[in-house]
Amino acid sequence: MLRKIGWVARREFAATVMTRGFVIGVLVLPAIIALMAFVMPRMMDERAPRVVGTLAVVDDGNAVLPGLERELAPRELARRRVETGDRLRERISESLPEAAAAAAGATEAALAGALAAALGEVPDLRLQRIGEPELEAWKARLAAGTGGRPDDFGTAVAIIAVHPNAVVAADGAYGAYDFYVPPKLDDRLQDELRGALNRVLVEARVAAAGLDPGQVAALTSVTGYSTRVVTPDGERPSHEALNLLIPAAFMGLLLMSVMSTGQQLMTSTIEDKSSRVVEVLLAAASPVELMTGKILAQMGVGLLMLGIYAAMGIATLASFAVLDLVDPALVAWLVLFYILSYTMMAGLMGAIGAAVSDVSEAGALLGPVMMINMLPWLLWLPVSRHPDGALAVAMSFLPPVNLYAMLLRMSSASPPPLWQVLASTALAAGGAVGALWFASKVFRIALLLNGKPPSLRTLVRWARMA
Repeated sequence: MLRKIGWVARREFAATVMTRGFVIGVLVLPAIIALMAFVMPRMMDERAPRVVGTLAVVDDGNAVLPGLERELAPRELARRRVETGDRLRERISESLPEAAAAAAGATEAALAGALAAALGEVPDLRLQRIGEPELEAWKARLAAGTGGRPDDFGTAVAIIAVHPNAVVAADGAYGAYDFYVPPKLDDRLQDELRGALNRVLVEARVAAAGLDPGQVAALTSVTGYSTRVVTPDGERPSHEALNLLIPAAFMGLLLMSVMSTGQQLMTSTIEDKSSRVVEVLLAAASPVELMTGKILAQMGVGLLMLGIYAAMGIATLASFAVLDLVDPALVAWLVLFYILSYTMMAGLMGAIGAAVSDVSEAGALLGPVMMINMLPWLLWLPVSRHPDGALAVAMSFLPPVNLYAMLLRMSSASPPPLWQVLASTALAAGGAVGALWFASKVFRIALLLNGKPPSLRTLVRWARMA
């Protein structure tokens, strides 16, 4: 029996691995990542058109308009964008290792270009003070999109109506402002206008209260701090982005390996059945031996893929000198979790492949399986953010997705207790045994059947009958 299973497994493994499609498929993901890292900064070079026009301001007390003119001057806008770029560079250097930031194109020139592309050209705005009676007429100009050519100051860009109590409180409460914009005003410009007006209002309120705006700003801002991680080997900067991405990478690697090999098992079974090759194979091996060989073969393919991508990830972390972010024991757990998760998936995929005669017929049966296995990917962020929360704990004991959630929790900053890991693993092992039992029953009945594809209820009935 073992000899026949090994013969089937070797045949399936060679048929999958020794093809151009497999080699190309293994290299596709790294190629896509490299391509996106190279192409995305260039795709972001779609600049918004330069905005030239008039910003109407209703400011009865003239307490806001002078500050707005200063804040929205082209030179001041350009200066703030440079400061934004400096803060962005500082944040990237804190979140990622220096080598990773450089590899991502986070140099001063690259960031300046990306920031300029993201924000667009500096607008050239002329501010005009208007009275309350003129407000409706300016609204009509915004709605109609008229008022001058799009390249001169006759164009109405937006309207700001400052409340009478926006600077000096009335009855103990401060007002704010009403912001009127045309239908398609660029959202980046809207953010800049609101930000400038908020700063001017705060400055005017502080001045109206008899305080020094510069001193208040110094007292209410904290700069120059840094976060250091203390390890047995010394101190290093904190890499917040990697702390979030590494759990997702572990879970994504597990999910990709399980799904790709599970689908390959289903496709291989359907192809053998539709081409009548399965009839020849059954002359030399029983249905259970054939099923076991196919499952072991695709498991070997998955372990090969897992090893390649895991080695690439470890080499990348080592090159950035942040290998301490990953516990070596996680790699061993990843392999064990793959074997159990794949076995559960293989049982379902093998049963589906044996029950249908064409890939198109598998859609109705495959849909629920795919939806269940995509659940961890949809919920990876809340599970990673709250690894001890009710959602994370519940998913850790819900086959067939429990091992995905458990891997996310184990690679997070708050790993679960060992008893939960062992209990989830035992539960997954039971699920794998159940899936194999189900697949073996369906294989015996459905492998040589043709005709109308069965429903999920029919598969369950076959499994109970066999």
